[in-house]
Amino acid sequence: MSGLRHQQEILMVSTLSQQRYCEKKVDLAMQFPEVEPTSPAMEQGAEGHARLEEGATPVTREEIEASLHRGESLTLFEFPMEGVWEEIPIWGRPDLVQLEGKSAKLLVEFKFSRRSNLFPSQQTQANLYGWLLQQNRFDVDSLLCAVAIFPATIPHVKLLPADLIGTLLKVTEQLRAKTFRSAVPILRQEKSFTLHLFPFRPQIAERDLRWAVDYWRGKREPEPSGSINKCRICRFNAEALCDQALAPFSR
Repeated sequence: MSGLRHQQEILMVSTLSQQRYCEKKVDLAMQFPEVEPTSPAMEQGAEGHARLEEGATPVTREEIEASLHRGESLTLFEFPMEGVWEEIPIWGRPDLVQLEGKSAKLLVEFKFSRRSNLFPSQQTQANLYGWLLQQNRFDVDSLLCAVAIFPATIPHVKLLPADLIGTLLKVTEQLRAKTFRSAVPILRQEKSFTLHLFPFRPQIAERDLRWAVDYWRGKREPEPSGSINKCRICRFNAEALCDQALAPFSR
């Protein structure tokens, strides 16, 4: 047995980051997985991810390793990685990683949302993927993390321009030096997306891991978000499953 809550054997970065959004919701989702089935918004996000990855060439792990050994530049979508924190396997699959040999240069998470602001959970997710790159012995000294947010409307998702990834990579490189000089994330508004950029911070990643894993080890109870607005749109609140809701469900 793993000794983790809900009989979990591994922890996913996506789940760990959602604890920053609302840990109580993560706990309830483990207890009542039937409450939040796939929604139209989730389907639009999946379609958007697929469109962004159109044209990518499938490669094997062996081919990737050979390219890295030769010091080649690679842009990888859905690159699976795993690490270990306090003997717990941590798995993750960032949306986009740009590598130059064993040096990690860029990590991008794609989000489809009606809101273009950067949530702490999104920043945590990207930073934890950076930690996974570090765990996999990539040089992360110059790693730039980015969250690219696209409007979550069906017409917009269907009409994403074909050269969008190229534009995104170009913009991030233009802002690289400015981002590393800034104490706060850099915001860039483009026609098709909003970009938030920040350097990888290993100390913050370890702090977030320590906090998140304490819940899974049962060292503390799940913490609610403390946000009335989040409570108002939460399906677990709608089903009267959350005893810490701050407001009635009203969506």
